[in-house]
Amino acid sequence: MDIKQFLERFVEGYLFADLDNMAKIKVDGDGNCGYPMVMTVLAGIELLGTLTYPYPLGLEQPSSVEAGMDEEASSFGNTQFSWYWKHFLTRTDPHCYKVKGDISSAIRSLLRNGLAHTFLAKPGIEVRKFQPASHMKSGASRLIIDATKFAEDFKQSYWKSIRPIVSGKQAIINGHTISFQSMQERLNELAAAYTKEAETSFEELMGKIPTVPATQSPEPSGSFNFSSPGIDAITNVASKQLRQ
Repeated sequence: MDIKQFLERFVEGYLFADLDNMAKIKVDGDGNCGYPMVMTVLAGIELLGTLTYPYPLGLEQPSSVEAGMDEEASSFGNTQFSWYWKHFLTRTDPHCYKVKGDISSAIRSLLRNGLAHTFLAKPGIEVRKFQPASHMKSGASRLIIDATKFAEDFKQSYWKSIRPIVSGKQAIINGHTISFQSMQERLNELAAAYTKEAETSFEELMGKIPTVPATQSPEPSGSFNFSSPGIDAITNVASKQLRQ
């Protein structure tokens, strides 16, 4: 799968469609999907940051100065998140995302880490919807995140900066050329890493869970187009059992 096909399926398809559908939800009380929207945007930022990052996955990371980030943003994951925030997201609305310097690391710590692990943003974060003027503003000692504006800004950053790259243009950032080829290399590395992890996990699962006839839903979701670690793992386990 090339990078353009991947983005069309996983970003323009799954991710943006999920954001669009969640944005439509407006109910009285709980259940407006503000947190899930924010979680999806944060994951998307880290994904696109990984794909546009100029250094291979798993190799020694550059210094924070060379990457154009502060020391807080120097760990893997955080580095890629900050890379996308600083070089792509800020272009959509510098008044929101740049403010008085790089705030990406603090936002990731306050929002992403809490939501991903416990479905709780850190204290002091208020998530709203349909109030774009309040987005990334502080009030009553708390930071306000408007999920709908956050999602729209993220989508605009993609259409404005990323889609042109996979359509043939290049971006020069901090002396690095971001191109279709460089993004394809990052995707290949990501796919290889995920496939390796999946194969190991599937091998641990096989024989511990019941099997059912394989069926496919009309609109399946997931990274099944990378490879089939589940099938490979089942075959490997079955072969080992036959030899024993």
